[in-house]
Amino acid sequence: MRTTLMIGSGVNYYSGIPGLGEITEQIIHAKNVGRHPDSNYYLNGYLGYRNLAYLNGHIKTNQKLIERICFYVQEFYKTINHEHVTNYEDFYYVLKQIEDSYRLEYENPVTYNLIKDIQRDCGFDEVKLRSAVTESLKFIECIVWQMLDKPIKVDAQFNIVKGLVTQLDLQNILSLNHDLVLESNLQRTGVDYFDGFGKKNLNVAEWLGFSDFKGDKIKICKLHGAIDWFSVRIKKHKEYNKIVKLPRNFYPESVCDLDDKIEMTNQTTPILLIGTFNKMLEYLNNIFELLYEEFKRTLKVTDLLIVSGYGFGDKGINSRLSFWLNKRKAHKMIIIHPDKKALLKQARGHFHKYIMSYNCIHPQVCFIEKKFENVTVEEIKDTA
Repeated sequence: MRTTLMIGSGVNYYSGIPGLGEITEQIIHAKNVGRHPDSNYYLNGYLGYRNLAYLNGHIKTNQKLIERICFYVQEFYKTINHEHVTNYEDFYYVLKQIEDSYRLEYENPVTYNLIKDIQRDCGFDEVKLRSAVTESLKFIECIVWQMLDKPIKVDAQFNIVKGLVTQLDLQNILSLNHDLVLESNLQRTGVDYFDGFGKKNLNVAEWLGFSDFKGDKIKICKLHGAIDWFSVRIKKHKEYNKIVKLPRNFYPESVCDLDDKIEMTNQTTPILLIGTFNKMLEYLNNIFELLYEEFKRTLKVTDLLIVSGYGFGDKGINSRLSFWLNKRKAHKMIIIHPDKKALLKQARGHFHKYIMSYNCIHPQVCFIEKKFENVTVEEIKDTA
């Protein structure tokens, strides 16, 4: 029986990784954060940077815009009578819709009134609003990246992986997390894994993909990117782009110091998939399309799926889980969560209606009401 583990951010609260609420508070209040001439925003002290007061006008503009977006999101959920705790993923989604409309990437005519309301309420002309939207998206990306990039002192919640490999044939880990807690544990405990990266033509690990993966190690597929993934420009015979892993606490603009074949970074922030429903569109683009396809392939060969730390709010993920549950291959989905009732309330859309709700639970779905760090292999085996 082939087993796959799927994890979300909830499993890493045990390691002190900030959650949705804490990151949202930092983004709203912008405490001890400043903009740097490299166009990034830095938490004071990150990579040795200190705040530069003369650039703090950007911070105030971002805060003004994000505060207004927060108000609109809250009013929307009040209007449709739905209980929802507004967070930075909501802010990012709305801002991304505005930016995509400006760029004619995924234009949405409904944003017209929103744009006009923001201009009126914030006192922005069109030029200032365009700039503020781009800056605010970058601001959110930087804060998420840096708050998740912290020294990992505790990773023992993943000690269970070794037992799952030997006793339940765990072959794959699907991660929705940007942080590096899982990798820290597997390296510490000596579990071999392949995450699509390896050293080939460069001095740093580069994206190779999963097409040549032999299945001789645990496969890790990080669907939403990671804080150490960066897009770089390679100059060797001809110019081309590549995604590489950079060491922690390394300034991205100095990437050419690691390998003289690397000319520069294409963007100074990591490759992270942030937001809500914009993720559905991003699953059709660039590396996220490859990762999403690997996610689908992994589910196709999975008999037992263990899920923990995920709130069932990503429509792109939920749709594939629903599809898998209704295939003959699916033996069971075991959800590890300390509060089943809260999770049922949190799950959204079709998944909430037909897979897990107060009124019905899919016959292939069962729960272990514990925190991930407290569950044992034996409990999972008994439930499977």
